[in-house]
Amino acid sequence: MATRIGIRYAFDSSCLAGALIHGQLDVYYPSETHESFPVLFFVYGGGFILGNRKFTARRAPICQPRSLLCQTRDPNGNTGLSPAPRSTLPRAHGRRTGRDGLGSRYANQVTSERNLKVDLDSIFMMGHSAGATIASTLLLHPTLLPAPLRARIRGINLAGGEYKQRRDGVMAGILTQLYGAWDAVEENMPSALLKRLPESIVSGFPDVIVMVSERDPDGAIEANEEWISMLRETLGKDVRLFVMKRHNHFSPMLALWSGDGEEWAVEFDRWMKARVGSSTGQ
Repeated sequence: MATRIGIRYAFDSSCLAGALIHGQLDVYYPSETHESFPVLFFVYGGGFILGNRKFTARRAPICQPRSLLCQTRDPNGNTGLSPAPRSTLPRAHGRRTGRDGLGSRYANQVTSERNLKVDLDSIFMMGHSAGATIASTLLLHPTLLPAPLRARIRGINLAGGEYKQRRDGVMAGILTQLYGAWDAVEENMPSALLKRLPESIVSGFPDVIVMVSERDPDGAIEANEEWISMLRETLGKDVRLFVMKRHNHFSPMLALWSGDGEEWAVEFDRWMKARVGSSTGQ
């Protein structure tokens, strides 16, 4: 894997973006760089209330692959990876606003403490499972991201997410706690936000790739195909579905650096490289 995409060593550090522990950021960055490099935000999953930014010490060997995508060499340098805070849902009808700017906060943290040439015009996002729901919400909600930051996002990978919620779904109770009420869930879930997406956001929306595991729960592939159809219709451009062969819902991240089942990461790496330095929506 390393020889296929050119892995380089990276360091990581943590910083607190805000007063809550949910705002903890793990930042992976190259040991040195003479060129500018893009940034990748990774929003991890865990059913909205579970999941960890890192594995425990006993599982450290399989924690290290989380820096894989941030160490991928491309013509503009390396991609920085930051597992992003989870507390970004628009609870109580969007109490959080663009002023909370995760991207701005991350950029300031990295560039002020490290002498790094961050390409802030080439920001990418990836969300897995519940993280994909949160990441898509950030981009689809009209007020969560300030316009200058939104314009810098080149692409987003939505992997294994759910974009339409049901009142009788297994996550219904958790979602009402996060959003404040079920009416707020239905108003702010990604599929609803997509239907109301303003033209001002549609015209500059970043490119999207959707990934789903071959062995995800029954109906997942069909649900993601429906989601892609909605994205294509609203955005007016192609959105690709990539099926992660032989993977179940949890295994794609664990496969990194194992030498097996890493094809999805190679494909995502290529997809990002093709968009570094491009104009949003092109």
